[in-house]
Amino acid sequence: MNLCERIVKKVPLVVEHQSFWSTILFHAFGQHILNRRISGGVLLGSFEWLPEADNLKNVLPMLQKQEDLTKNGILGCRENFKCMEIIDTEEFQRVDVACLKSCILAFELLGKSRKNPKPFLVVFIDVAAMKTSFFTYQHEQQCLILRSGYYLSYNSHHLELGVYSGSELDDGDSWFKFVFSRFVNMMTNPKPTQIRSLTLVGIEPYSRKYQQLKEKYGEDLVKGWLEVTDPQKYVFEDIAIAAYLLVLWEMERKRLEITTFQSFIDVGCGNGLLVYILTSEGHPGMGIDLRKRNIWEKFPSNIRLTEKTLNPKESNELEPTDWIIGNHSDEMSPWIPVLAAKNSPNCRFFLLPCCAYEFSGMKFQRRDCKLSVYQDFLKYTERISEVCGISTQRDRLRIPSTKRICIVGYARDHFDAEDLGKFIENESCGKFQARESVEKVRNCTQLPKNITNQIVEIVFRELLNTSSGQSDPERGSEFWNAGGVIDLPELAEKIPQDLLTALKAECGGLQTLLRNNHQIFEVVQGQVKIRDPRKVTEDKRKSKNRRNNRQVSKKFKEKDCWFFVNHPNGCPLANEDCTYRHEHEK
Repeated sequence: MNLCERIVKKVPLVVEHQSFWSTILFHAFGQHILNRRISGGVLLGSFEWLPEADNLKNVLPMLQKQEDLTKNGILGCRENFKCMEIIDTEEFQRVDVACLKSCILAFELLGKSRKNPKPFLVVFIDVAAMKTSFFTYQHEQQCLILRSGYYLSYNSHHLELGVYSGSELDDGDSWFKFVFSRFVNMMTNPKPTQIRSLTLVGIEPYSRKYQQLKEKYGEDLVKGWLEVTDPQKYVFEDIAIAAYLLVLWEMERKRLEITTFQSFIDVGCGNGLLVYILTSEGHPGMGIDLRKRNIWEKFPSNIRLTEKTLNPKESNELEPTDWIIGNHSDEMSPWIPVLAAKNSPNCRFFLLPCCAYEFSGMKFQRRDCKLSVYQDFLKYTERISEVCGISTQRDRLRIPSTKRICIVGYARDHFDAEDLGKFIENESCGKFQARESVEKVRNCTQLPKNITNQIVEIVFRELLNTSSGQSDPERGSEFWNAGGVIDLPELAEKIPQDLLTALKAECGGLQTLLRNNHQIFEVVQGQVKIRDPRKVTEDKRKSKNRRNNRQVSKKFKEKDCWFFVNHPNGCPLANEDCTYRHEHEK
């Protein structure tokens, strides 16, 4: 087999060897990050390898003769090699990079579409040569065909990326640029060790379940979405969480040797999608939230969703259940382990926290300044679980969210109600305040119109008065007063106190109000100026998306032009150019 190498990129780089191998292993096990068409890779086998005895030219033809790259398939050609000892898969994934040996890793890549054949990835790690080669194969007529082959090496303080002959990839492939830039960034900016995703359920069963649920529920839920939120995010995020729980619970049934499906209560269920999917898949359960959502009406009658405000400090209000779920449960998040402890001796919990709160319902205050608020809250929740006598494990979900670490509470070691009560009293100062069932809008959009108009007129007048009175030479000799630039604090001093008090009552500030009126004002780095409609029009003309511009223009033509009505020089644009309606167009 011809294995000619062709260098694609080579850059000088000074890093520790350990950093190179840490990035290599992350690269090998994180193929789903590099290729969005796959959902992950299953490590089929890991084997010791002596590159000096069996080089790639000998090994690759042996592998390519196999009908598959299952563990047995690789073992079938093992006898042709001088040394290929089996390494335990779980043991390898815990290996310290400082003790890494030359080895061969074989992965089955899981595609996001179940229709396509699964490709295989074989990784050759040559520690002595500081080089790793990646080969991707695919089944074709009962044999394996090479689809791509490339390598990464680090020698003489240079990082090198190259491609092997026979590969479908070429030097100019944009994917190479993406891989190389990401690799360099990870080597030069190593992040603290993160837990790998899906460690409690396994990539293969999770990917299979996710694809099944996505095909079964995804399209119909997106089409029938009744909320103002983005269905592409919330629908598929809840499908991913449901897939995780279903696999987790299936594994639990096998471990406990039971056949009865686990029951659940979703505290702070929100749109109820998770309750709908889990119930539809055979798990009896219910969802509780302090505010009813529009989409609840669309679910079948067997989906139990209750509008109710829980007070977790009172006696347990929840019916006995197997699992308590807290999915972005906000102020109820620290109470999830407590609810599980009070519910029944065998109750477990699943918590996916987002916003961090105290027991009292107030925003969480960090205990450890060395950690982020999010990481410190995770640590705090684990401490609460410990007081409740519940052992926990962390896992990392694959969802479209930056807050994707979940805590799973399993075994109950002990439970002292008196100790737990004292702990809660100490942490909450004896009170709990749930949020209001009707959520208040906090962006100044509910401010009375007369107050908004008064503030807009004051700011506009102050900006006009700071004008130099000069025409803009770039826009011709015709004068249009664009005003000057004033700092926000200076503008706030010009506004009467009663108007500022009304602003604060809406939990907003002057900057928020001015940005809500972005068609009139421009706020940049704490400074305010009048937005020039001529500049806005020029930017739109330069836009490549002409079709979208026409749609926006048609929408805005339904509203009056503020400058045409209020500016002393009128609107600087002609009727046909202005995106808003002029008076004589009514």
